[in-house]
Amino acid sequence: MVEPQPFCEKYIDDKYFKFMEMYMNQAAKMLPESDLINFETYLNRAFRPVKPRPEFIEGLRDRLGNVPRLQETPAQAFRSLILILIGVMGSIVVVVASIRAALSLIEAYRVLRTKKY
Repeated sequence: MVEPQPFCEKYIDDKYFKFMEMYMNQAAKMLPESDLINFETYLNRAFRPVKPRPEFIEGLRDRLGNVPRLQETPAQAFRSLILILIGVMGSIVVVVASIRAALSLIEAYRVLRTKKY
């Protein structure tokens, strides 16, 4: 006799959930609405909410409330500074190039306007 596999997180993946969602959507389209209401009633009777243990609630509250702060290392600070400098210099280059292009267009317009045909 083959022993059933214990539940493991590796079996939970997106493909499984997508397949189940597709399957449930197709099943919902095939069933009449009265059967769906009966099925929902059956599920509501079969599954009752479970009151969580106080230890679980406290542990969850501690884990959610005590989020460790990320500390920036000197290497990360240096990398951030370099990225900021590159961004500022790139912006300056774009502004200067835009001004030069605008001046060139104005000069070309002026030359064409004064040129006699």
